[in-house]
Amino acid sequence: MNRRTLLVTAGGITGLLGLGGYHQRRRLGRWSDRDDLRTARDLETPDPFLSASLTVTDSHLESALADLENLVGNARAASSGLEYEEQPQPVIDRTESRFEDARSVREEIAGELDEFAALSNEERLDRLEELRGALRGAGQALALAELERGECDPDAIDTALDALRDDYESVGRELDYYASDVSRAVVAYGELDELLEDVRVAINAGQRDLREAPPRSYARVPYGHARLDDVERFAEHLERDAADGADPELVGDRLNDRYLALRERTDSTLEEVDFEYDDEVSSYAMDLWLDRIARQSDGSDEHDEGRLALATRIAAKRYAHALSVEAFEDDRTLGFLDQLPADGFDTTGADVREAKRRAGDALDDRLEADGDDRLVRYLCVGVADELEWQDRRLELALDDINDADSQEWSIELERLHRGYLEIAELAAVLPEASAVVEEE
Repeated sequence: MNRRTLLVTAGGITGLLGLGGYHQRRRLGRWSDRDDLRTARDLETPDPFLSASLTVTDSHLESALADLENLVGNARAASSGLEYEEQPQPVIDRTESRFEDARSVREEIAGELDEFAALSNEERLDRLEELRGALRGAGQALALAELERGECDPDAIDTALDALRDDYESVGRELDYYASDVSRAVVAYGELDELLEDVRVAINAGQRDLREAPPRSYARVPYGHARLDDVERFAEHLERDAADGADPELVGDRLNDRYLALRERTDSTLEEVDFEYDDEVSSYAMDLWLDRIARQSDGSDEHDEGRLALATRIAAKRYAHALSVEAFEDDRTLGFLDQLPADGFDTTGADVREAKRRAGDALDDRLEADGDDRLVRYLCVGVADELEWQDRRLELALDDINDADSQEWSIELERLHRGYLEIAELAAVLPEASAVVEEE
């Protein structure tokens, strides 16, 4: 029986009145925190807009629309008049829902056909992502109908996935890095590498789910081929826009060297961090590294696949985080309740408000001082995303301000406080990570 149930059961109406008084006292005691957190929530934060490195032409968008229209038409024809008897009803329902979503995307973007030229490149990229994503819904509908008709089976889908893998490997081998500087290569070609990784993940997922969800597996085939087409189109533009004399072999060698240097710097930096708060308690630096960074890719798989721009981008971000965690080696962990102070922390809403202000100022200062460095700006976008996530957590804390007991509330305030301080520290060290990439 929890405390609230115990109060009501033991005291009847008196317990209810007492409980109301209990909550009222809690609300009164937290008014100051509430006001400070609301002020923190309303503070404006910088938006480090990063112009797209990849160019979407009108013809590219028109081709993507035609790809979707063709697949939607094939799926509609294959399912016309078909009574599904062999497929589970939940699969049929989900497939029909996704197919309707794909048709809606097709109709909406087809209605903008005459306006493509007026769209910004960023808007075209958004439309392209919608069109490519909708291929999955249409592909799943086509596969479900053909499975029902006996016109394909898991073995045929597996063969199609193998063919997609061959194409993926061919496109990857032929992708060269044409760039006049390594920082631009890391950002621009990092996006192409990311698209290639997306295809690789789609192939692996398709083969993993082949027996249990063959329509979903097949849907990854048209999606993967379309993404490979995107990579080739984007690569043509990047090569055309590169400065005369750009040598992709030299850039590739340089990226490989910078990736290895970043890995080495990260390891040596972490060796200097004290991950123990005292003899029996880990530091908050340990929380940050294990919970936020260590579980993410370190770039080694991407490096092994030859995705050097993406691997270097990952390594640069990882090195920046390694540099930032040292600031928290003198703070105790928040990961284990039995290692926290019995009476919680002394953090107030005002502390959170000032930490939020500091995080925003740090990001603003970084953009002002180093915003022309394309890699720094890219990393700033990641910092802004973390700031946005932290703001969502602050909003949730405001919603639940009267639900936590005193220790829980003090811990939540401390989490918010440290979260904003993390962002400030991370913003401060971004140039150091970029400098490693730029070193000769």
